[in-house]
Amino acid sequence: MDQVKHSEVLCNAIMALISLERYDCGLKAIKLIKQGREMAKPHPHQQIWPSIFSGSQVIVNWVTPPHWDSGGCPTHYNLLMSAGTHTKAKLSVPELGVHLSYRPGDVVALPGKLFMHEVGEWSGGERICVSHYMKDNVHECLKVSQPNWPRQDDYLSLVGK
Repeated sequence: MDQVKHSEVLCNAIMALISLERYDCGLKAIKLIKQGREMAKPHPHQQIWPSIFSGSQVIVNWVTPPHWDSGGCPTHYNLLMSAGTHTKAKLSVPELGVHLSYRPGDVVALPGKLFMHEVGEWSGGERICVSHYMKDNVHECLKVSQPNWPRQDDYLSLVGK
């Protein structure tokens, strides 16, 4: 946990900038877990969990076929962080016709339960993805409400328009 805390703080900050409401939902759930709420038994590392996300997954050198993420809330964003030594990769969201550059250092926020997404072949080295997500069943169990659907005026207020 100590070795990932700096990147987790960065991911937390990115989520706070993208959507304070989603950040607050995640933070509330993690605080409740750290208080021992709804825990069958305490985990030895729960107090040092550095993330507002209730789960993360590391994917190394895998083509990710088109899929929807099953465990999240439709209004939550997954934060996908690309790392490794590869020089070229694309994260595609076919339903939107979007193909994003997905090089090391890129971070993508995506409602993964809502939109099918994939990463195909890449070139130039190893590809690592650290996927951060908020499990819907964790939030339900803790009675943390789901965030509202984002609205355009929420974003416009952030940029002063």
